[in-house]
Amino acid sequence: MSRNSLELKYYWLAIRRETGEKYKDLFLKSIEQDNRQAKRYGFKSKVEYNINKYEDVDFLKNIAIQKKRLLPLYKEIHAYVRRKFIKLYKDVFIARDGPIPVHLLSSINAQIWLAIYPDIIPYPKFEEYQNIEKIMQEKGMEPIDMFLTAEEFFSSIGLKNMTAHFWKYSVTEKPHDGRQIDCHSSAHDFNDGKNFRIKMCCLVDFYSLQTVFHEMGHIQYQMHYAHLPYLFRRAANPGFHETIGDVILLSAMTPDYLRSVGLLENNTVKNTKKYKNEINYLMKMALEYVVSPLYAYIIEHWRHRVYKGYIKPDELNTKYWEYRLRYQGVCPPVKRTEKHFDIGAKYHIAAGVEYYSGSHL
Repeated sequence: MSRNSLELKYYWLAIRRETGEKYKDLFLKSIEQDNRQAKRYGFKSKVEYNINKYEDVDFLKNIAIQKKRLLPLYKEIHAYVRRKFIKLYKDVFIARDGPIPVHLLSSINAQIWLAIYPDIIPYPKFEEYQNIEKIMQEKGMEPIDMFLTAEEFFSSIGLKNMTAHFWKYSVTEKPHDGRQIDCHSSAHDFNDGKNFRIKMCCLVDFYSLQTVFHEMGHIQYQMHYAHLPYLFRRAANPGFHETIGDVILLSAMTPDYLRSVGLLENNTVKNTKKYKNEINYLMKMALEYVVSPLYAYIIEHWRHRVYKGYIKPDELNTKYWEYRLRYQGVCPPVKRTEKHFDIGAKYHIAAGVEYYSGSHL
């Protein structure tokens, strides 16, 4: 991960030039089309259509309540990261009580902050997770080995093995023949009871390992409802599938499990060291599971207000950054205008996919 603030800013800006700025007009057209389609089904807008799937008339209100409950803990993490960054990035002005420049968080949208973990580890001398990728490489692991490890975990807790079709047709890494594919990780059910597949461009690293477990959690859910009539082969609500994936992921990424499969050193540690190891582990989890719900709230709060017409076409970017500052405490590295469409760098905006999940709650 780069610690060069100018390099981070360069790529942050470049990504936005090649994404949101290029399809802002298409996004505005899609709003009209989506709302028109929703009205055909008796809903006032696409927002009401999406919310209806959750069978909760107070869905948005309940999401806001959960966000409010999470904010105190999030603010503690934010303040801790900001203090670390003030020391790390001497060439960037970061006010002691101000927002964090978003490009320093080292991910496309800063929806999770795992990339900065090496720079903000509470107890660096007691960090174990930094060695996982090195151990994976020393073991000569390939993407397929990560899938086999995940399958073994699922079978060990009484769940199903993957099908022959899964192993034959899944895409586990980027094609080596030059073909261009959508590398966004996803799980697919072909509704014949045996053809389940994962599509992802897997790398041999800890993040990809987590993603494999998450996506295979989706497959498990699909396999377990495959015997039902077609109309019942779906999640209880759109967020439930993500919850299944993340519950499995959290169970599998504990230090004890990773030691059991040889990805962490199996040492007998003193209580003090164990305590510090656990604090490091909890910080790593917080950088994803405390940070991501706030970002998810911003995405859907913004989208809700756009589809309802509360946010006008000439204030899309202004309102986006207003919400990111208010709820997440981050700011862009340079001044942004309505020429830009920064939220458009998010896949779920470009693809029109909902971003809430039960795990965000």
